[in-house]
Amino acid sequence: MRRTLRIWALRGRKKSDMVSGGGSFDGGVNVRIEEKCGMEWKMSGGGEMQGRVLCTSADQVVSEIRETGDACKLKFCPSYSDAVTYGPKRTRRHSESIEAAKQGREVYLEFNLYTEGVGTQTALKRIANDLGVPLSHFSVASLKESHCVSTQLAAAKDVSWRQLSLVNDMFELNKDVKVGDFRTRTTSVGLGESVGSKVNYVIRNVDIKDGGLERLCQKVRRVRDNGFVNYLGYQRFSVGSVAQPYDIAVAMLKGDWRRGCEDLLRLHRKNDELLNYFVQNNYEGAITILEDVACPQRDMLIAMAQEGDPKKALLSSLPRSLRSFCFSSLQSYIWNIMASRRLRKGFTVLPGDLVMQDPEDYMEAHLIESETEARQYALKDVCMPMVGVMRDTEDNRPIPSSYPEVEGVNREAYESVLAERFGLSLSNFEEAAGSAAIFHGMFRPIWSDCSTLECYAMPAPDSTDTTPMLITDNMVMERTHFNLNLTAIVASEQFIAANPPTTPPHDSEFPFGANVILSATLPSSIYPAMLMRELVSDFAFRSAPVIDRVM
Repeated sequence: MRRTLRIWALRGRKKSDMVSGGGSFDGGVNVRIEEKCGMEWKMSGGGEMQGRVLCTSADQVVSEIRETGDACKLKFCPSYSDAVTYGPKRTRRHSESIEAAKQGREVYLEFNLYTEGVGTQTALKRIANDLGVPLSHFSVASLKESHCVSTQLAAAKDVSWRQLSLVNDMFELNKDVKVGDFRTRTTSVGLGESVGSKVNYVIRNVDIKDGGLERLCQKVRRVRDNGFVNYLGYQRFSVGSVAQPYDIAVAMLKGDWRRGCEDLLRLHRKNDELLNYFVQNNYEGAITILEDVACPQRDMLIAMAQEGDPKKALLSSLPRSLRSFCFSSLQSYIWNIMASRRLRKGFTVLPGDLVMQDPEDYMEAHLIESETEARQYALKDVCMPMVGVMRDTEDNRPIPSSYPEVEGVNREAYESVLAERFGLSLSNFEEAAGSAAIFHGMFRPIWSDCSTLECYAMPAPDSTDTTPMLITDNMVMERTHFNLNLTAIVASEQFIAANPPTTPPHDSEFPFGANVILSATLPSSIYPAMLMRELVSDFAFRSAPVIDRVM
């Protein structure tokens, strides 16, 4: 049996290893990805490292954590015939929902959504299209990226357990989307309803000879002891597209509806062909390219062909959920830029900073007025506002937005960024309240703790191996996890290693480098991809994040 060891560099290090300077980011394509998302800062790296990341979707396994503290796991995944037999028995226990149905109130079907290499938005669109149900009838607590295996909470309106179980029959061949564990409830699943996520991540063939494993260990310890920047993640953008969702939001705010339609087409993988037809007003020709694929672009083109009004076409093709996504993408981009600028000013709390006194209250922040008061807080308490209309949590009335008074990140700085990059001002967001735009303002901490981060290594079998090292729910249900090496099971499920060595492993023990497993439990406000961004961004052979085209 292969020896599993806890990474040696986590021992014997001083807490003074914390980062003390500004960050940098290397690599052409990755720099462009970061720029599209407004991420202008990261911890300084320890030099380039050799290794393989995101070799398969099973190298990153994410499970949402419910309000009860339990991780979402797909345990009961029925076919249609199973649902006919077991479905009524499982839902009859929910007396509250049954009573609501008798009174004519809405009843939602809650379920666990399991995906492999498919983003949440894509999975829901496929389910909605195949069942003939509007996408707006589905709700989730968060959006997961495509290059991972995830299990998360979801709900559907006007869908029975029998209908939904057809998904498991339809996708039996590729097995990348599954649903199960049906329950009923009286409300939809709200964004942020989960309390966090459990994330496991594999890095393969980390080179021992050039000290790559040691540098990775140092980064893990630095992040675990000191935290990392709390950026809004890749899921709020479309890094593989020519345009961004926030481009549509900007066009809507400016009233340039035709430009908004063009930006919507730019989000599609066939954007060049579609735009060629669109600029010639040949909407029927563009529709033939999309064939019978249900997507916002096709809906917009059909509306343009029928009425020729770009405003009506754009608004009718974007349901409220996608419209909200476009505007939140713009908010996220601005927030990421301002958080980057604040971090360049140092890691201590400054007079003029805004701090959150109650971590659960995202609508209230306190202004630091003196250096004496600043010393009572830490960097994790500092927050930045997201542009938008803030509302009182009790009566939903608008309340004035607060901005830091630190030079370079104050209200004037927000105005400057909006004007230079988009030709907008903060008044555009305030005037948009109650219109087609959806801007909910809030405060967000710029720094995250990650004290639960753990890191373990084992010898890699060869330089091209992609054998699963993490146990997924699908493996457990199909009982294929017994085929995994016992060491990998222990490492991924329990992270227990007896008598971890305190000296570096010898090269002869790791001829093909080390396979490393990272594990962390994160609150819902933290994006797992942002944690991994800090840890793997210096790898020479890293795979760029594969993000769904959300539209």
